[in-house]
Amino acid sequence: MYWPTVTTVGKAVKPPLTDVTAGLGARVRARRKELGLTQEKLADRADLHWTFVGQIERGQRNVTLHNIVKLADALEINPTLLVDGLTFHAAALPPAATPSVTASGRSGESA
Repeated sequence: MYWPTVTTVGKAVKPPLTDVTAGLGARVRARRKELGLTQEKLADRADLHWTFVGQIERGQRNVTLHNIVKLADALEINPTLLVDGLTFHAAALPPAATPSVTASGRSGESA
């Protein structure tokens, strides 16, 4: 699903990158709130910047495996719980963000 830019109080809000990043972010936020943590406290526990945690929770960052493990440790859960069942659908991306495949079968800019 493509997420349009939303505005709140006259300020544009960046949409999630994909349904996957939105789903991961929602899981991080839900667990953080279960533990009664602020974004700042979670960031301290995971050795990440608090603005990065906010971007993850809003689905605006494509998180590396390394940082998923750091977040899971800070949230006191198995990393599997953050990603299990998330699926990527290329159709969910805006056309310009969908990678093309070259004649060699490798992902690239264009053939």
